[in-house]
Amino acid sequence: MNRKIYKALAKKYGKTVDEIKRDMQAAIDHAYEQPNPAAQTIKRKGEIPTVDEFVRHAASELREERAAEAAYDRLENLVDESLEKMIMNVLATTGNTIFTETQSRNDFKNKTVAELSEYHLGLGLYLRNNILKDGSPLYEKFMKQGINHPDDMSTVIIRIWHRKLQD
Repeated sequence: MNRKIYKALAKKYGKTVDEIKRDMQAAIDHAYEQPNPAAQTIKRKGEIPTVDEFVRHAASELREERAAEAAYDRLENLVDESLEKMIMNVLATTGNTIFTETQSRNDFKNKTVAELSEYHLGLGLYLRNNILKDGSPLYEKFMKQGINHPDDMSTVIIRIWHRKLQD
């Protein structure tokens, strides 16, 4: 599989596969001069990952991200019109207290769907602690729709809100 990636890049940039691999390794070497914690998660034999190790890691991360997105897409498909309306009503009354600055709201709006996970511990926690309390009408409606975990509920709210801001 890696060979296909290298060939596609070589063709796109008018280089050889060896040149692509050499340039990629140089970029990886440079990144490891001052590595961040995420870089340390790459499984590697040596101190610095090879291009193949890096590509394997990146492909694995992408597969995991796509699987998570598919799972949340399935959850969001459980949301009917009445639940979505209920979510939007709650956000209409609390949204200005969540994002007190226009810039914060715009930052949220401009995120990609993949970047929304950044809001799980901040906005998501706020939603779980203040809006999705056991027994609240919104919590009960989620339960009836088959969305039973508060983490999933908050993720669905964040995704729906993000989508509505895009409109």
